[in-house]
Amino acid sequence: MYRYLLERNIKRNAFYNAVEVNEKDYMGRTALFYAAEQGHFEICSELVQEDAKCHINDADNCNPVYYARKKQMGSLCLFL
Repeated sequence: MYRYLLERNIKRNAFYNAVEVNEKDYMGRTALFYAAEQGHFEICSELVQEDAKCHINDADNCNPVYYARKKQMGSLCLFL
């Protein structure tokens, strides 16, 4: 479900150019934060290809790498 929604949003955004890939939500997180937190390597890769920033911080002063590391996603941490 998560992957479907993200793919749909990426495609829609590419078509309408409505949302920047690094747009933050109310917690200061981007789509990359949530994909990293859930361990979705392929989605993270797609977002990075679309210029998603890996080293921006959210409201808690954490970045996507922190959330991937918190969930023990070692290969994703190395990628990001």
